[in-house]
Amino acid sequence: GANGKVLLTDDDLEKLYEAHGQEDTMAAIDIMDGYLTANGRSYKNYRQALENWAYRAVEENKQKGIHAKKYNSHRLTSQNNDMQ
Repeated sequence: GANGKVLLTDDDLEKLYEAHGQEDTMAAIDIMDGYLTANGRSYKNYRQALENWAYRAVEENKQKGIHAKKYNSHRLTSQNNDMQ
């Protein structure tokens, strides 16, 4: 995420990409990163925390019509200006 709060190994990140795809994984990381920054929280296992709640938040946002940022070569572009 933008604040660097979600700590994952390369192996963990690859497993998440395989299970959920890159776009949803990056969206889940952004959601968790914002939460951790706002609340000063940390986790012992970030991959498990993503699995426990952040992917569910991504799905809820999709159902509400809130789209994730698009990730292209480390550049972020907003797909939905309503989020700003």
